[in-house]
Amino acid sequence: MQGRYRSIGSFGACGKLAIEQVSEYNQGMTAEPVEPVEEPSADSMPDDADTAMRNGLLSAASLAEARWQRLNEEDADDERRRAPVSARAHTWAMTLGGPKLAAMLADVDVASLSDDECVVFAQAVTRQQSWTDMMLFDVTAAFAAHRPGPDETERRFGFPPGPGVERRIQLGGEDTRPLGSFAASEWAAALKVSRAIATRLIADSLDLTARLHVVMFNARGGNGDTRRARMIADRTRWLDPATLTAVQSEITPILATVTAGKLEQIIDRIVGTRDPAAAKARAERASQRREVWIGHTRDEHADIYGTLDGIGATVLDHRLDELATAIGRVVRAHGEPAGFGPDDQSFDQRRARALVLLAAPVQVARLMRLARELRSPASDEPASDEPTDAETADGAEADDPGQECAGLLDAITLYVHLGADGTLDLEDLGVLSMPTVRDLLATTTATVRVAPVIDLNATYTSPGYRPSVQLREQTVLMRATCWFPYCERPSRACDYEHSVPWPRGPTETGNAGPACRGHHRVKTHGNWRLHQACTGVYVWQAPTGHVYIVTPDGTHALS
Repeated sequence: MQGRYRSIGSFGACGKLAIEQVSEYNQGMTAEPVEPVEEPSADSMPDDADTAMRNGLLSAASLAEARWQRLNEEDADDERRRAPVSARAHTWAMTLGGPKLAAMLADVDVASLSDDECVVFAQAVTRQQSWTDMMLFDVTAAFAAHRPGPDETERRFGFPPGPGVERRIQLGGEDTRPLGSFAASEWAAALKVSRAIATRLIADSLDLTARLHVVMFNARGGNGDTRRARMIADRTRWLDPATLTAVQSEITPILATVTAGKLEQIIDRIVGTRDPAAAKARAERASQRREVWIGHTRDEHADIYGTLDGIGATVLDHRLDELATAIGRVVRAHGEPAGFGPDDQSFDQRRARALVLLAAPVQVARLMRLARELRSPASDEPASDEPTDAETADGAEADDPGQECAGLLDAITLYVHLGADGTLDLEDLGVLSMPTVRDLLATTTATVRVAPVIDLNATYTSPGYRPSVQLREQTVLMRATCWFPYCERPSRACDYEHSVPWPRGPTETGNAGPACRGHHRVKTHGNWRLHQACTGVYVWQAPTGHVYIVTPDGTHALS
């Protein structure tokens, strides 16, 4: 395990100014004129613009505008991108979910929509769907009020004694009303879903209508969606009112800017800081649900599901990646006769094969030996596919098959960050409690290494195309995920990408970001435009002209 103390950079003001400035720019897409802002022009901008901004010569807003104007001049389809939006698209964008918006959308022939109108129309449909879902939560809570279930007196005198009779249960959190245990079955039949789905729907509805008024109000207005609202209800169900109020106040401004996964991590961090006992109790309840089960075989394959502890799951994930990479290397060199499948398997298919291999350590050892010989050949002799001393002719395993893998598998590095609020974050997983870290260190042979602090406000530069180790690590720490709007791919699994392509753009802090492979290709070949307003703030413009500002706080979609 590798420990790493992470400093927290200051991006708020820069991100806010960039959003305000690009919002003014985006008004150029409407029919109304925009008064020009009297700021330094692109021609007067110093070569080192980020240094000039930090020295006060340029504001983040003027820097964003100057660079943005340069890109506009270089882009051949600028006029199309800035074309006025249609009147009906403007109306859809400005109308909240409700009967009025539903009537508007119902009268539209979607085949007549232009590409930018398709985007606005889809966003309107999403808002309308969120508004409709909030109505479902309202009516579900109202139905639960009609099924309060028997109280103790009624059960004692008006209902037959014995097991199996209806009882009162508490599905929602504190301050929500109890209901009868048979209510979920009735609601499931009405909605044509399973009883488990109906039970969760009732629990979420009770919490949203009785405890999470602010979240529900925002979701009803389109600031957020059903998935986020239900996730918040689930993650805060067992919190006391004071902690719940604190959570709502902190997450409300970012409901529509961060992904549901990121929002879940933020909630866990708040709870871990303000109410460690509640976080520990939730972890204990989750540990009771750990399981792995395999579904029925269909088409000669089976689905596998499970719940593991976070650290174990992270280790397993890294190990599957390692084995899948080794399978790819071996089958490319030896083909299908090597015994690890055809050479046209995707990476995900190789990961599935690797999971099965873990049940046969001797095969894992054979795979890793072949992969190691290909990576650094020890002799001129070709790798043999004959059984080793640890394998019998019929493929049986040795008495101690675990020894076969010793020294062949790479060590796995887990990155744990100590936050400014005292919380411990495991990269790609989320908040860890101190007892969990203590148990890990006590029960494994982990080696702890405290790495030097990386200054997130410093500017690091590399002379060539590839970043230095320090610059690469700073880029990973600045953004936890890919720099594309709403992407959740962990930054450590992303490519280091230049905002302005090298060599026209330097390899430095102010011209870099993590890009997953798919969005790396989108940026390079997908007719998107990217402008890095300042360090850690990225302005994306889609082919339709829609603008998205990506900051460390999330993604801001400009209407």
